[in-house]
Amino acid sequence: MEDRFQFEDFDNPQLLATNNRDQEITIVAANDKIKRTKNEQQVIKETISPMADIIASRSIQSSQLINVN
Repeated sequence: MEDRFQFEDFDNPQLLATNNRDQEITIVAANDKIKRTKNEQQVIKETISPMADIIASRSIQSSQLINVN
């Protein structure tokens, strides 16, 4: 009886439509998460990059001051 029940599930277009819809929702949610993660990484890069430039320029200035003396 269990085998028959499983086959009936596959023959049920409404159930298949629900499964497809659930899969589509899952894919959309996963894609949205990927986009948000990429956006967050971009924000982090845009925030850290100028800081790294400032630190590097200060480091260069400090080393130049040391060399002058």
